[in-house]
Amino acid sequence: MVDNLTLVCGSIQTSEELRLLIGANSNIDGTMEPSQDDVNQVAPQAEAVLEPPPVDGVQQHSPPVNQYPAASAASSFPPPPQNRSRSPYRGGGRNRSRSRSPPRRRSRSPPYRGRRRSYERDDRFRGPGGPEQYPQRVETEALESYKAFMMRQEDNVAPEVCLQRYEDYKKRVLVKSSRSFFDLHKMEEWLQERYSPAIRHRHQQQKLSKKRADAKAFADRVKTTPLSFDEAAWGDDAPSSQPPASDLEDSARLLYIRRIPCSCPFAVLSEAIHNQGAFDDLLLSDPLKKKDMEYERSAYILYPTAAAATAAMPKLQNLLVEAPEMPHPLRLQVMIYRTRAPLKTPSYMSLPDRIAFDFDQALHLATLLDKHSFSNDETIGIEAILADVEAATTAHRLDVVIAYLRRVHYFIYYAGVQCLDMGDVMHASPAVFVRPAATDRDIDDDK
Repeated sequence: MVDNLTLVCGSIQTSEELRLLIGANSNIDGTMEPSQDDVNQVAPQAEAVLEPPPVDGVQQHSPPVNQYPAASAASSFPPPPQNRSRSPYRGGGRNRSRSRSPPRRRSRSPPYRGRRRSYERDDRFRGPGGPEQYPQRVETEALESYKAFMMRQEDNVAPEVCLQRYEDYKKRVLVKSSRSFFDLHKMEEWLQERYSPAIRHRHQQQKLSKKRADAKAFADRVKTTPLSFDEAAWGDDAPSSQPPASDLEDSARLLYIRRIPCSCPFAVLSEAIHNQGAFDDLLLSDPLKKKDMEYERSAYILYPTAAAATAAMPKLQNLLVEAPEMPHPLRLQVMIYRTRAPLKTPSYMSLPDRIAFDFDQALHLATLLDKHSFSNDETIGIEAILADVEAATTAHRLDVVIAYLRRVHYFIYYAGVQCLDMGDVMHASPAVFVRPAATDRDIDDDK
């Protein structure tokens, strides 16, 4: 060690100078640390020895001053930055999180791919029959196009044979889909009313009785309620003269319920609503396809007054409806029904010749429907209503016939649509048609 220091320092030869340079004091762990007095004596000599000799013509610069205060005289390096984080989860680097909370643990369970039904999540919906009592999801086979079907055929097959095979393939797919649809919905009320002979006959008798009552009510109302399908009568400044064909002269009387499953029986829904308040009529729309083979309906509740509808709305909101036929309970989502804006017919429909033609055609259609529904009963029908109504113009008589077709026989004249019942009318064609005034061009073309 002495030889090494002698080679480095050069001019330090005596043991006294060596002792002062190294220091006589040592720590307990064996490391040598000079005292402050020794450092003060040796520092000038060490600087003189280590400083290089000056060179002519070159300006000497002093070393930069240390910006960091030394912890001791023997240590001239800056101290490391202190970690001020109080979190026990300390990590180095600039991207270290500053959050003091422990890191979140990820769930080790595999993610569930798919949608669980409510009766699969809750044991309250599981009846004594177990999961087998609920309808299973039916996977329908998609019908391939002729091009995709031909790609799977052999090359040596004649085109006529491939065409016959494709026709057979379409029949098999349609039969399979029809059978799956029937097996899934055969116990639902709406399907039995259409295709079960006994239930269909009873349902038709109920519809005829309701048509008779609607025809009598229409005859009484048309005597006091003005009817007009002219656009001028439906403006903002026009008096309230909406037709009784849809009972929408005060839309606040109606409450609308959406997304009712087809498995919900009419009697169960009617009883649940009636327990919260009396109503005049409950109308259900025709089932509409939601996805795959699932169908839903809409309900319209008609109350005597707008105040009764407003009072019943908070009671019906989120009301739980349960039935053995339903796979899971239903919570009602109720809202106030909003009247749709009227639709406009072409302007030439207001020409006198066109109005006369439409009146004859609509009257003939209403007469045929009356004979089919009322069995030639002369006291009920459109002819008896027109005999009692004081209609001054042909346009007024046409409006009465159009409103009668919509209200009693559920037929939309200007749209040419025949609906099943009033609930289907409210859902499929809720807006009425009005006739704008004929333009000068229409009058010139009619000449």
